[in-house]
Amino acid sequence: MKKKKRVFLPVVAAVALLASCRSGPETAGEAPEISAFKVEETIILEPERNVSPETGGTAPRMRISLSIPVLSGAGEAGPLQQLIQNALYKGMDPRTYAGALITDFKSQYHAAWEDYGNNQGPGEIFNWEYTETWESPVNTPLLLVLSREKEYYLGGAHGMREQLWLVLDREKSRHTALADIVPDEKQGLLAAAALKALREKAGLKEGEPLSQGGYFEGFVLTENFYLLPGGMGFHWDPYEIAPYSHGPVDIVIPYRNIRDLLTPWGLILAEEARKRG
Repeated sequence: MKKKKRVFLPVVAAVALLASCRSGPETAGEAPEISAFKVEETIILEPERNVSPETGGTAPRMRISLSIPVLSGAGEAGPLQQLIQNALYKGMDPRTYAGALITDFKSQYHAAWEDYGNNQGPGEIFNWEYTETWESPVNTPLLLVLSREKEYYLGGAHGMREQLWLVLDREKSRHTALADIVPDEKQGLLAAAALKALREKAGLKEGEPLSQGGYFEGFVLTENFYLLPGGMGFHWDPYEIAPYSHGPVDIVIPYRNIRDLLTPWGLILAEEARKRG
């Protein structure tokens, strides 16, 4: 089988550093600079077995594209990088994670062809795609908000998208949980505010069911949240609160609407996000 050489391409993605004064506890250092460790790989099934000379078609292939955030600069970048790797990349450094992921997909891809491809012949169902990207809308000396998004097609009827958000507290060098922002006893009120925002997003009038807006009944607040300059956001992947055709769902609740629900530390982080986004 012909193999394509794997190439690792670290690419620097510039991120502005913001270093003006802020409210809340003092934190030494600056916001970490973020670069992108990028890897692209194409796995091609054997052309002599999979391509018909009569049709002139191309061999099925799987394309893998990875972009992984790497923090650098400040002294805290080490533990903060490890927090990200533990939460999003199975505790591995970018190069190790990329190598393990590609190896695993090669095994899955060839196994799928051996199980089904020889009977079906080449087709779109074997043109697999897998992409991981990230974004960081807030990056300050105190707060780093970052997400990892996966978008993939691994055969079947359609592709899939998944996005996971992290709110990282650099003051305490830890992953901030929802209960750190809004205490447990007030999360019912937070869920009510989120449901109201969702209904407004769907253009629903009072008394109209969620299903009329294309959502499932029985709304449940997700803990996949993030902080933006304009408010507190919540993300649901396809199928979580709506059918696949609805796509991913995001709502952002302005801080003014939930200010009374936030913990003292939550207020500080919200102010940090508001000033430093």
